[in-house]
Amino acid sequence: MIRRCRNLVWLILTKRPQRILEHLPEDWDEGRGYPHVWLGTTCGTKKSFRRVEELRKIPCALRFLSCEPLLEDISEIDLQGIGWVLCGGMSGPLYKDRSMDLRWAAALYQTAHSAGVPFLFKQVSHNLTERAINALGLLLAQRSGRPADPERVDCIRQYPKLAVPFTPPAPKGVRWTGEDWTKYLRTHAI
Repeated sequence: MIRRCRNLVWLILTKRPQRILEHLPEDWDEGRGYPHVWLGTTCGTKKSFRRVEELRKIPCALRFLSCEPLLEDISEIDLQGIGWVLCGGMSGPLYKDRSMDLRWAAALYQTAHSAGVPFLFKQVSHNLTERAINALGLLLAQRSGRPADPERVDCIRQYPKLAVPFTPPAPKGVRWTGEDWTKYLRTHAI
């Protein structure tokens, strides 16, 4: 299914990147995998840095880190070979016991920014995950001397370049057929 659905970017996330190689399909390109499949691992503590080392061994179009929940300052992480960093705090009932310090997210953002790696800030630690999605943007604005307007949503949402072109939305109530997709992909070669 993943091989055939080239109109989507597939994000495959695991806490066990050491198992990826043994589960790749036979036609996985040894140089970069499938261009529309990105592989990632969870890395919210220094103890999980070994996962990043394992992920670097896998040939793929893009490697990403899900630093959520971010449970300590991991800003000294080596981002060589990593194409995207996602960051967020603990959600749900454990958010009070395992809360993220926003300064850790800011330090990780600076590391990613210095390495030229796109960074997506998802959320602070909270039971309601949509709360304070702009908290990191406000903190960074304050640190840089820009006025921080809490009414302005200043999200840090950066994305890597896509191998798959953005598709225009179909008119309301219209679904794309297989023929539509084939024609679209032919005219927007990937």
